Formats: sequence, C-alpha cells, structure tokens
Amino acid sequence: MSENNNQAVDYGLILLALPVIAILAVFFWIGQMNLLEQPSTALIQLYFALAISSGILFFVEAKQKDPQGAARWFLYSILFWPIAFPAYMIKRKVMGFKPYPISIVAVAGYLTITFVVAHMIDTRIAEITSGLQDFKKSMDEIKLESQGPVNPNSFRVEVKLPNFETYFSTFANSPIDFTRIKFLKIRNLQPDDSTFTKYPAEWEVGCKNGTGYQCRFRAYHAYFSDDSKSEEIYLKSGCELGDMMACSGLYARKESSTELKSMAWDRLGKECDSGKPLPCALIANNSTLAEVKIKYYKKSCELGEVDTCADYGRTLIELGRNKEAQAVLKNGCDKGSATVCEEYASVIEKSHPKESRRLRKIACDKGNLVSCTQNVGDEGLSLADQYLVMSKLCSNLEPAACYGMGTGIAALNEPSYEGTIFNLNNMACRMGVDLACKAAKVSPPKHIE
Repeated sequence: MSENNNQAVDYGLILLALPVIAILAVFFWIGQMNLLEQPSTALIQLYFALAISSGILFFVEAKQKDPQGAARWFLYSILFWPIAFPAYMIKRKVMGFKPYPISIVAVAGYLTITFVVAHMIDTRIAEITSGLQDFKKSMDEIKLESQGPVNPNSFRVEVKLPNFETYFSTFANSPIDFTRIKFLKIRNLQPDDSTFTKYPAEWEVGCKNGTGYQCRFRAYHAYFSDDSKSEEIYLKSGCELGDMMACSGLYARKESSTELKSMAWDRLGKECDSGKPLPCALIANNSTLAEVKIKYYKKSCELGEVDTCADYGRTLIELGRNKEAQAVLKNGCDKGSATVCEEYASVIEKSHPKESRRLRKIACDKGNLVSCTQNVGDEGLSLADQYLVMSKLCSNLEPAACYGMGTGIAALNEPSYEGTIFNLNNMACRMGVDLACKAAKVSPPKHIE
C-alpha cells in the first residue's frame, strides 16, 4: 500500500480543490459585483486567501516527510503562489504522495479568469472615470456660464449679483428655517414667478416689524428688479436695525452716497470694537488695504468666527507670509471649520497631496461643497467615496453633481438603475443642465416650480 494511501486525509485533493473553488468565486461572485462593492479589492483578498491556505496545507503535509523544508514551502506559496502551487503538487511524488500534474491547468484557469475579470473591472472604472470627468467639466461650464449673460437656464441671481452673499449669508441673523435649498431655488426663478414674488411680501412685513435681515432680503429683491433707490432704502433700514450684512452691502454699493457709506462703516467699526466677529470680517472684506484686511480678519478669527481664519490665512499668503498662514489655517481647520480646511487643503495640495485629500474629505463631510467638487474624480479617492461626494453635492441641489452621478451610474450598465439615472438627470435638467435634459430626454423647464 502506498504512503499516500496511509494518510488519514488526502491533502492533494484538498489542495487541487482550492483553485477550482477560487475560479468559481471569481466567476459567480466577484464578476457579478457592482463597482461600489470594490471587486478589485475582493480579487486581491481572494488571491491572498488562496496563497495562505495553500501554504498552510503545504506546511502540514510536507512536515510529515520533510520537516525542515515545510516552512520553505509555506513561504514559497505566500510569495510565488502561481509557481509554487504546481511545483509542490508535482513534487509530492518525491515525498511519497500522489502527484497532481493537472494542477498546472487549475492554476492557469484561475489566472486566466482573474485576468479577464480584472480587465472588465478596469474597463468599467475607466468608463466611470470618464463620467466623473464629464461631471467636472459640466461643473466648470456652469461656473463659466455664471459669469456670462443671463439666460433662462442659468443661476439668474448669481449671474446678476456679483456678491450673492451680500444678501444671503450663512452668518448670524439669517433665518434658521430659510435653508440653502430655498435660496438655490429662489435664485433660479424669474422675478415675476409666483413662487418668487410671495417671499418679498413676507420680507416687507418683517422689515417693517424691525427684523434687519428681512430688510436685507427685501433689498435683494429690489436689486434684482433694478430698483436701486428701494435697494438703498432697505439696506439702510437693515443696517440701522443692526444687520451687519446690510451695513456691508450699503457700504459696498457704488451708488451709495458718501454719507451712507460713512454711516455703514462707523456702524461696522463700533460693532467690531464691541467684540463681535462678523463686523470685523466685513470691514476686512470691504477694505482694499492688505494690512487692514489682516488686522480685522485676525480679530474676527480670534473672536470666534473661525471661517474667517481662511480669509486671514489667504491674505497672509498674498503677502508672502506662507509659514504664518499655514499655522493659522491648520489651527482653524483643527477647530472644525470646513471652510478653513478647504483653504488649508488648497495651500498644501502640491506639497502634501495625501493630506490635502484627507482634509477635503473632512470638509466635504461637513458640507463644504467646494471640497466635494475638488475631490470628485481624484484618483486618491475610492470610487465609493467619489459617489458619496457627488450624492452630497446633488442632495444640496448642485445640478452638475446630479448630472455627474447620473452619467457615472449609467456607465455601470445596470438595468436596475435606469430609474435612478432618469431621476438624477431630470433633477439636474430642472436646475439648468442642458446635457442632463438630453440624457433624460426631457425638455428644459423655464424655471423651478
């Protein structure tokens, strides 16, 4: 009776089964994965599982006949599995066990199907990357379009108003229930739209009742309606009621008289001196002198308006004080400001690209859409992270992100996602992306309802 038959377990058959099981796993499991399930990672994990399990069985069986060589076979399996596996299966004959030359076919079959599936994955990722690049391109086109003439499918208010934040701000005194999404919808409406016109009436009442920010919102409507005189009146009322953004807008207006500018500037100065960070930042915003900007951005930053640390750091960089700027930006980012993290990331993206990507992911997670758009298409982000970025953008009504998601998901060629793709493109179309209208095969609307 052969020594092979004296074994309680035929390790040769178990070993031969490993690549066969791996072939089935690649074909029926990994090959059917959605890209968001990271099939490339699964291929790598399967290979190492195969190499390690083979090595363990090599060690256990070889130890019976060659105790000193058993550890070597384990190591060979880990380092050179495609060569070590058939070599061991044939070498078993020398150790008195049944050889399995057919193992060469099993290994070749596993390597072939792994190569084919990996190529399919790479092809699909390339399609996705192309979609992401289209997304970035469409985002850039929208930004460029916003600097051109007004048209029905662009962001009308941003197009016409250089400083949108003069009227709508995330700073103090803005209404909590008047969300960013409402602002985005309003700025995409025409002045005679019923949805648009109902708000100014509310702002008019609020302004008369002494609410400063509503005077500022009413001034926005006057500006959009080319009513410069009313705009000035409402900004003046808002400033007198203590709305610092209204004071800043009043000072920044070219049409404001010297008297009104002086009144607005004095009000900002007094509020800043009293220890309020926002007016300090607004003084810096409106100044053309670098040292004045530094003085008041620094004060605002130190008073707790952490986001203005980004402006402080940016101004320092403009003056060539890079080391000091980086310290300011790092400190502001560490305090949790997404705005400052984005600014810091932009400063270090060439010298420390990995850290820059990490900071932008943090800033994106905290809602900074600039960081989200910068990270989309970045090779340092996983595909799942890139889709997460785009979903954040799309959920914040950034139209090109919805289109980008639709384009990217379409590249997956998954029939079950057709409804999702249509909804994303339709949403982007309603927000002004003509390419999305074509993709969804719908007509672009005149405005958002």
